Amino acid sequence: MTTIDTLGERIREQWEKAHFDRRAFPPLASDALAHSDVQKLGADAILDWVTSRDGLPFQHHFESAFGQPPVTLYWHQRFYIVALFWADATTAIHNHSFTGAYTILSGESLQTLYSFQPVHQISEQVVFGDLTLQSTRWLTKGDIESILPGPSFIHAAFHLESPSVTLVVRTHSEQQVDLPYEYLRPGLALDPFHRDQRMTRRLQCLQLIAGTMHDRYEHYAARLLEHADFYTCLLILQQAAERGPRHLEALCHVAERRFGDDTVARIRAVLGHRALDALVLNARRHIVEPGPRLLLGLLLTQPHFEAIHACVSQRMSAAAATAALAKWTGVLLRSGVFKVDAQDLSDRTIEELLDGLPPASEHARALTRTLKTHPLLQPLLRRAAGREKRAVTAV
Repeated sequence: MTTIDTLGERIREQWEKAHFDRRAFPPLASDALAHSDVQKLGADAILDWVTSRDGLPFQHHFESAFGQPPVTLYWHQRFYIVALFWADATTAIHNHSFTGAYTILSGESLQTLYSFQPVHQISEQVVFGDLTLQSTRWLTKGDIESILPGPSFIHAAFHLESPSVTLVVRTHSEQQVDLPYEYLRPGLALDPFHRDQRMTRRLQCLQLIAGTMHDRYEHYAARLLEHADFYTCLLILQQAAERGPRHLEALCHVAERRFGDDTVARIRAVLGHRALDALVLNARRHIVEPGPRLLLGLLLTQPHFEAIHACVSQRMSAAAATAALAKWTGVLLRSGVFKVDAQDLSDRTIEELLDGLPPASEHARALTRTLKTHPLLQPLLRRAAGREKRAVTAV
């Protein structure tokens, strides 16, 4: 592919002039993307190229699940260029063991940036801490972001269109960098690549028991917890949570005897957020419009209405953002994915609720109560500190 080959050769030449200093690579890659013709490419052009030629470049990390699929377009011994297709997946909150830059070739995505302050390190693979949202950006075609290694760039991308295509220019993984972590809300850093043969096989057997010997699941899971390391304990409790609250509660009591109440309470909080993640991903399978999908991502990541509104206002006026949020909220509520009765509620009524005005009908009051108690929809009516009083005063 001529456009990609030209980009790759330019990066190689410029980086060689910088003596292949890895610190120089992110700004160099970003500048090369900005001055290239890659935005003329899209999903169709890449797929045409992949399916019409006999050979492809070396496919780096061939078994990687990061991308649906990831397609290496250019490979060099020091870096490579990969197109990441996304259909219905979203990236976990993560950092990187490499440097580089990426741009959106097709579709849009919601990018959230985080910081992580370690509080209690269980092992090299598991660290509890404070995960804090720093910023949110609505990325569209042509936007470019630099990738820095380690905890200096912790982010997640929630893709809004299917398929979306991200073009990544990146170095190979660097040994000088700390472990790449996946971060789970509200505050857990986990090595997602940790593998242990015994752990894996035991969990597979436990999954077999869950599917074929239901009444003996808790017995065998409890036996494993009595001598499991913390990483395995976390995976067992995650598996139990997927089977239902009764199993989770029973096994949490076993884990508390081994690891302590406070530590297991942290695990419970993590599993609660994972349940919200699952709710959003399930809803996204039924929602195809980018706007309502954007709202799903904002509900998952933003603390209150002002933060949601500020993100949408990056692309439109404040008044238009409020109207758009009301429309998208209506689409989500009427889709049935949240099991909320909103079929007779107009977008105008929803907009008034989002503006902080008191509900004018019993139906609107019932919806308000639902929004305030629904674990995912709460941020729509939650106000930032100090804003609640002003909204009431304005009425």
